[in-house]
Amino acid sequence: MKSVPVKTKVGKHFRAPSIFLMPKSDLDARVLAIANQRYPRAPGGMSLEQIDGLVFNLKDYREMWGTITQTAFHDNEEIPRRSLADRVKIINPGLEFLLRGNDSDRTKMGTTGLFDLSTIREVNRITSSETSPSDKAEQIVHEVYPKIHAGTINSILRYQLNEEADIIILPTVPITSTRYFDKQIEKATEMIRTSCVLLERLFSGTVNRRDMMVTVTADARFLAERKYVVELAACLFSQESEQAGPERVRPDHVGVAISNLDKGNETQIQNVFDFMGLLYQGMKEQGRVVPLHLLNIDQLGYLAFNYGVSAITMPIAADPYFYSIRHKKDITPPRKGVYYVPSKMKYEPYDKLLELTRSNNYRLPCHCETCDEGQTVFNAETIWDFNEFRKIHDALYKNIENKMLREPRIPFPDAMRDMLSRCRPAWTQYMPTNPQVAF
Repeated sequence: MKSVPVKTKVGKHFRAPSIFLMPKSDLDARVLAIANQRYPRAPGGMSLEQIDGLVFNLKDYREMWGTITQTAFHDNEEIPRRSLADRVKIINPGLEFLLRGNDSDRTKMGTTGLFDLSTIREVNRITSSETSPSDKAEQIVHEVYPKIHAGTINSILRYQLNEEADIIILPTVPITSTRYFDKQIEKATEMIRTSCVLLERLFSGTVNRRDMMVTVTADARFLAERKYVVELAACLFSQESEQAGPERVRPDHVGVAISNLDKGNETQIQNVFDFMGLLYQGMKEQGRVVPLHLLNIDQLGYLAFNYGVSAITMPIAADPYFYSIRHKKDITPPRKGVYYVPSKMKYEPYDKLLELTRSNNYRLPCHCETCDEGQTVFNAETIWDFNEFRKIHDALYKNIENKMLREPRIPFPDAMRDMLSRCRPAWTQYMPTNPQVAF
């Protein structure tokens, strides 16, 4: 099997199965630049050749893009490394950070200049109140949604166009509340349709020059009941309806982001993949299959390639699933972060990494270029700040794993099963009997 190139309207390609990386901090941005500058095996080459795209949350984009695209020299050689700017670039509106994020998230959303300050203040007031989550959801729906009007949507679309995003994501509110599910779906669908109208009427020629992606961000629990699944799918495909008009914008990509996924809940995990398979099968039945993206997931997302997904978006050595401010307040993350152990396909904290490697003189359990350079845990710490090192390792190994999937010597599902069989607990239980491989 060979990877299948998908050409965007701006002329850039990505190759399914595809991994896009999502930097979430300035350190992540520096790590990507370092990995691309320092480790290419050949002059002028790329160490991240299997990474086809970069996805930025709107709130983080400005502080990261300059770092990502800087040109540097390698070991004083006068050979500039290829810029990461030649990958597909996506700017995710990330309205969940405005409506459900912490104070820092909302401040960053405010500094984009795309939202009325009154909207930011209103959300701050609601989220900092002592009312119940249900009451807060009600206030957001009734008091904040009206402020996310066509003018706001226009500003978000224009921002992506001005920053030359290669795939334009149509903004939608996150789906978070069972009590107000219908209101949230209604608002998300309205925003998709408003986006399409604006693109048709205000951005002349844009539809022919940029790819469009319709997305939805939904809490994992909604995928457990068919009534919610049907409504989520209908929202994503609302622009495929004939009622949308003969000159309608028809999105070139479909994306799904899942929040609050409990990886210890096998039923929730299976529901995610079944939902992606349902979307893919629905497109096949309609006779119009576009690339299907699963956004903001970790290595578990490799399984999605068996359910019709063409591209997954992964953060760098970080928990991928957005949690609202009421979750995990009492959990302190490891000070040195987590290290990805390839043999287990699992992230381990620093103390556990020492325990795992003690019997082998603390030899790093990986053959990526930065681990080969460091050799042992302690030597890596003398070369790098450990947080920087573990993130470079994570980016490089994602590159290696995608190469394994793109160039298997056996049928793709068998290669996937072989890869997943080494993780503990094994993820092979989520492999479908009849995989739906889009590529």
